[in-house]
Amino acid sequence: MPTAWGFLGSSRGLTPNLDALAKQCAVFTRAYAQEPLTTPSHAALLTGTYPQFNHVADLGTPLAEDLPYLPDILRRRGYHTAAFVGAYILDPKSHTAPGFDRGFDTYDAGFHKRRAGEYRYSSVERRAEDVVKHALAWLNKHPQGPFFLWLHFYDPHDPYDPPEPFKSRFASAPYDGEIAYTDSVLGKFFATLKTRGLYQGTLIAIAADHGEAFGEHGEQNLPLRRDHSCASALQAAWRPIRGTEGRKPRCPGGRGPDRLALGRPSSTRGYAGPITGGSHKGANRYE
Repeated sequence: MPTAWGFLGSSRGLTPNLDALAKQCAVFTRAYAQEPLTTPSHAALLTGTYPQFNHVADLGTPLAEDLPYLPDILRRRGYHTAAFVGAYILDPKSHTAPGFDRGFDTYDAGFHKRRAGEYRYSSVERRAEDVVKHALAWLNKHPQGPFFLWLHFYDPHDPYDPPEPFKSRFASAPYDGEIAYTDSVLGKFFATLKTRGLYQGTLIAIAADHGEAFGEHGEQNLPLRRDHSCASALQAAWRPIRGTEGRKPRCPGGRGPDRLALGRPSSTRGYAGPITGGSHKGANRYE
């Protein structure tokens, strides 16, 4: 399926807010999910390790207590840490994501299995606007100082059911409707950060844990064939800190640097110091 992202070439106009953000970002057009499943992929994202090292290979596999974990590392360095997730699948108390709340001062989930006749969005899933509402309420209350905030949106995911007006506008393409809806919510979130003086000096990373399948390899909805779905699963946008907006490196293919260091920003809000990455297997990218 062609990309939905305007900053990667789509002309469908689904992501104006992410497109605007991308103009300030380093955009990685060949970023690969390590697993096309939610918890294993998030384990790789938040530990900086491959699945064969962290051993989170399926839904419900516990995240080991001795595994270096980004929120835990940041909290020990004095950060306020919070997660606001959009679905049952990342609720540590649901037995689908055990251990994922480690290191978080706040882990906002509270889902339960859907009962007969129960509304989906009051049981197993939460709309993006509700995820953001909870996150902004936390930002209002947390003390001054550096913070790490993880927002997880489940909306662009099967089953495709965008709210109005996106439901009517994209009646023939509900997946596009969910993307456009989520982008609109992100636009409001970014605007609020700017109003509160939190946008500048904050590092923002946008990524996906896996892609959706639309028949490209004989699969529909959630892709499970690792040889195909990992290779096209996500594109990442990394917003630079204030003072680096003029540098907009793009990585359209090939291999990036084996080692990456992020310099100290003019504001240390939400910043933990250098993050380095090596090319050796099993290396943690955050310690």
